[in-house]
Amino acid sequence: MKDYNYKLLLDDLADGREIEFNYNGIPYAIVNIVKGWYFVGNHKQIGEFYDNPHELVKTIAIDGKSIEEIFNSGDIPDEGFYIL
Repeated sequence: MKDYNYKLLLDDLADGREIEFNYNGIPYAIVNIVKGWYFVGNHKQIGEFYDNPHELVKTIAIDGKSIEEIFNSGDIPDEGFYIL
């Protein structure tokens, strides 16, 4: 997603939106349920539940890269990217 960046991600999450995306061929999602926000990778929960999505995106990394680095890199393909 060349036109979508970390700031837009934070705005969408602040609005309560969930995000699905592919990175290096693996599906990921930032999801909200009653227990809180959590991160999914390859259809499995990764890490803890978080009270808010900003806490989650500051904590989670994929292959040693922060969510901020990934979303600002433009390396997320359009295919499989959804804002729910």
